[in-house]
Amino acid sequence: MSELAARWSRATVLLVAACTFIMALSVRIIGGDGEAWRSAINSDGEGYVAYLTGLVVHGDLREADGSAQHFTPAGDDRVIQYSAGTALLQAPFYLVAHLVHHATGAQASSGLELPYQLAIVIAAWFYLTLGLFLTRSVLLALGISDRATAFSLLILALGTGLPYYTIISPAMSHVYAFAAVAWCMYEARRAWTGQRFAPERLAAALAIAMLIRPTHALIIPLLPVVALGDGRSLAHWVRHQRVFAWFRAMLIGVGLLLLQPLVWHAQCGLWWVDPYATEGFHWWQPRIWSVLFGARKGFFFYWPLMLLTIPGTWIMFRRNRLIGSLFLLNLLIIVYMTSAWWSWYYGHGYGMRPLLDLLPQIGRAHV
Repeated sequence: MSELAARWSRATVLLVAACTFIMALSVRIIGGDGEAWRSAINSDGEGYVAYLTGLVVHGDLREADGSAQHFTPAGDDRVIQYSAGTALLQAPFYLVAHLVHHATGAQASSGLELPYQLAIVIAAWFYLTLGLFLTRSVLLALGISDRATAFSLLILALGTGLPYYTIISPAMSHVYAFAAVAWCMYEARRAWTGQRFAPERLAAALAIAMLIRPTHALIIPLLPVVALGDGRSLAHWVRHQRVFAWFRAMLIGVGLLLLQPLVWHAQCGLWWVDPYATEGFHWWQPRIWSVLFGARKGFFFYWPLMLLTIPGTWIMFRRNRLIGSLFLLNLLIIVYMTSAWWSWYYGHGYGMRPLLDLLPQIGRAHV
């Protein structure tokens, strides 16, 4: 379907973008007293932005600012508990804010003044919009009708916690992960159709998704969903691949992933750190029911429209049993890992927030 002809889906993304932008400015920046912006960088978001306060404001990652709960003792100092991918995506917006802040004549900075807080709000809004546009492109490329695509995007945008993590907690990782996973799907589709430089760009997208959260490596077996509707076999696709393109892709992916050991070394002198050393998985006590249906944070309890993925997955399975089986198996593995984490409800936040990251792939099962 022509992108120009896909009016409903494009209008849906633009409408969601306009509404979330207005809400973000009115609720998160202005608020009732004009001071709501002071807490735009909140919760775990303080830990992600700590990379930026350390590197951009103080010029030293060891000087990263933030509450003690966001750090783990390691080596000769401490490290930020969270991976660096979210901060990497926030960095361009934060750098512009840093330049604006000093252009106004300010001599000192904590990295949390109005320009920085506003930059993070705009960053979250940008990545939400980008993620929706990329998801739209993939669905249309798979032959999904324009109106069905618009319906799916509307569910993802308004029937889940994405608005919350765009407007209320814009510094947290989920909207950035949503965009990164959507980018992975978009580049996987380009690689499937043989477009130039697609393997290299796919490797970059996957690396950034894994830098946001290492467990996002589990999305790799979900990527074949982008082949649904095509008559070519996997064997045919493999025979027509350029080995050197995938070799370059591997180098790009590994190079980006090496950013995490570099920032650990800059913070504490060690190349490898387990930032969750005092936490972990309870593999024999998964809380699957609670994660999916529980009243505390259950995915379907909070966002019941996502139940539409169940019949959608069955239809996908009927169309292609191999891809449908891979899709279902990997979703089960991801749910199992999510429910086995020691804090299965994932502390502060709205709904089962780790599963929001996968919405671009889950959204394929809506239509």
